[in-house]
Amino acid sequence: MLSRMKSQRGSIAIMAAIFMTVFITVLAFMVNAGYLYGEKNRYQNAAEAAAMAGAARLCDEDAIEVATQIAMENGAPQGSVTGTLGFYDVESEQFYPEGSDEYPDGEYNNAVMVRIQRTENTILGGFLGKDKTQVGASAVAYLVRYGMLALGEKEGDGIEVGERSTSFKNGEPIFKNGDIHANGDIIFRNNAPGIDEETVSVTAHGMVTGYDSGISDANIVELPPVDVYLDKLYAKADKILDESAFTSTSWELKEDGNYYRRSGSRYLFGPHPGDHGGAIYYFDFSNPNSRLEPANRFGNSARITNLIIATNRSVYFYPPNHSALHLWGGDGHTVMIIAKGDIDLGKPSYFFPCSDSYCNFEGAVFWAGNDIYYRTGSGHDFHGSSPGTRWLRMIADGKISIIGKTTVHPLQFDFLFGPPCPPSIVKLGRVERAE
Repeated sequence: MLSRMKSQRGSIAIMAAIFMTVFITVLAFMVNAGYLYGEKNRYQNAAEAAAMAGAARLCDEDAIEVATQIAMENGAPQGSVTGTLGFYDVESEQFYPEGSDEYPDGEYNNAVMVRIQRTENTILGGFLGKDKTQVGASAVAYLVRYGMLALGEKEGDGIEVGERSTSFKNGEPIFKNGDIHANGDIIFRNNAPGIDEETVSVTAHGMVTGYDSGISDANIVELPPVDVYLDKLYAKADKILDESAFTSTSWELKEDGNYYRRSGSRYLFGPHPGDHGGAIYYFDFSNPNSRLEPANRFGNSARITNLIIATNRSVYFYPPNHSALHLWGGDGHTVMIIAKGDIDLGKPSYFFPCSDSYCNFEGAVFWAGNDIYYRTGSGHDFHGSSPGTRWLRMIADGKISIIGKTTVHPLQFDFLFGPPCPPSIVKLGRVERAE
């Protein structure tokens, strides 16, 4: 009897020992898994924040540095962060690193990928037989390329193409390589436009009319007001100019190599041709009726690149010399024009507006705090390397109107000419997560 009791007590002790071993093992596994899950979640949040911050600085040449810093500020350990520039294809949800064989021809960097990889100590690692493990996370953020973006929501805002009854032939204008969106309505008048549906989507928070494949009742797209961006440009401007810089009613060549002229409340600015090295010219006018007029004073085919022109008033393009073709952008660089008021590309009712034969946009971004008016001419040929093609993007806090008459060559807007630099929308893409 006593022997049997001792045997039972021994069996219970063995079973208890086995149970405790299993319990401790399961507990250790659960605690370890919970710890590693928490670390991975922390790294994932850090990677996403870093990728978003890096993409927002994609055109400032410090995207990777900014992404790395943001990742570390959000908990990524020193030396664990790798940032990569590249192109993110929204359709295939694939990221192609810069310089890789798979990188699409003719595209530009529009994304930043951030990977965080860290060797972590496991809790109760010795008991589990594995004291270290790899924990990682990855994220990619990209800039959305909008070719035309009208942010105004009040009645009358939106995008209108073809205001006049003789505006464009059927299938014109042609739009390629960038989305078109309005927070108001989009109206294509008179004839159906030529939308490249493989590279352009047309959406509106209001209604889309005149184009059967357009999507109405889309979400509102938001950007910070143009004032916010203008304040940033003012703070880092290479030159801040006011009325006093325009000392003559005749064209005057200044020491900076640019021409200046005033005519009443009109202030004409003729930037010198060539690469401006990313210079920012901020025109700060006190008179609310003042307007800035960029113009050509350097002869035919004068090309201006890598320049930002900003003003607290309106901008109006005017061709003072009908024999001179002004080329804005190109050679791999863009020109950005930002105005708190309107941007008007061509005088109303003028036979040869600047946006037609005499100002050829080959890489220009326009952002207006109010409205943008793009005016074409009447029945004459286009100049330029590709007849009828304009490489530009337009963003308006109010509305965008494309106005004109029938032209000899089809008018084509191609929005692909460089990275979708700010002002732009940053979004997170889908990417295979790091283990």
